[in-house]
Amino acid sequence: MVDSAQMTRILKRLSPRCPSSSPSAVELEGSDVDTIELTRRTYWGALLLEKQVYVGICSLIIINSICSEITCQFDVAKSSIWRLDEHVPLPACHHVWKYIPDDALPGAKSDISNGTMSIGLDKGDSGSFFLAEIAMRRMLHRCNTAVKATRSGKYVYAPAIALELERQLEEWYSYLPEMNRFERGDASVPLEQTNFLRVQYYCCKLSIYWPAIFQVIQDGKATPLLLEHCQIFFDSYLQVTPSILAAFHNCVAHRWTLFITIFTNTVAVMSAAHTACLEEFFSDQLYQCLSVSGHADQTILQRSPSLMMLQGVLEERLMKAGLW
Repeated sequence: MVDSAQMTRILKRLSPRCPSSSPSAVELEGSDVDTIELTRRTYWGALLLEKQVYVGICSLIIINSICSEITCQFDVAKSSIWRLDEHVPLPACHHVWKYIPDDALPGAKSDISNGTMSIGLDKGDSGSFFLAEIAMRRMLHRCNTAVKATRSGKYVYAPAIALELERQLEEWYSYLPEMNRFERGDASVPLEQTNFLRVQYYCCKLSIYWPAIFQVIQDGKATPLLLEHCQIFFDSYLQVTPSILAAFHNCVAHRWTLFITIFTNTVAVMSAAHTACLEEFFSDQLYQCLSVSGHADQTILQRSPSLMMLQGVLEERLMKAGLW
């Protein structure tokens, strides 16, 4: 995680008027335009990487508290990096670089040790992707769980909150430029950056509507509205599975968290299989998606002992369900 004090010191060097005790007063100033731009990118890049730990995963209701699957398993420290997000200007995104495998361009020379190379990209393509990422993170940081607390302190599903969160998500989608827009309901895998945004879009829907599934599992019964929202959850799982497996293969920086998302979403869907009023949603296509989710690239998984352990657990769950 990024230490907010370190980030404040970086920003302060560019802003003499920023008091050290008040990071909220940060204003980027200075004559070195390139340094200012790099500092902005450093901040937003760190924020995106950190937030990836907390989002894109079905929220779980555990011990009367709401937390993400990863933060339930690990005591992840808060860096307070979000204290600055309203005060650091967005990056200009000029001269954006992207890393690609050596074998993607025959004869290309590698310039970093892990066997990848960098090429210049059109600033419109990558710039809009980066800003779409920031917008998604800001939206999820505000709220991504459709629950409310009763007077007794119990958390229950809140359909009105779910609909508002979905409205915000659809607004985010509506502002995507054509170069980064994906087709909803189209299971084909788009280009790498667009596919990653597609994964986030459907994972966000899974996160929004997971509390509806959990409520039905907990109560063993469902109203027509609850079933309608459960349908959205299962439809989103069908849509995201091929995209997230492709993203796991292509997105080097996010592989660990993407696989955690594959694991958590699949286990969440399987946990609903034993609830009688949800059986109608378990079509052959859904069972096929569950089975496919256990077939992530083994070559990549073997590079990480922790992912191999999770893969073993996932295979065991799928075997018990007769899907492996």
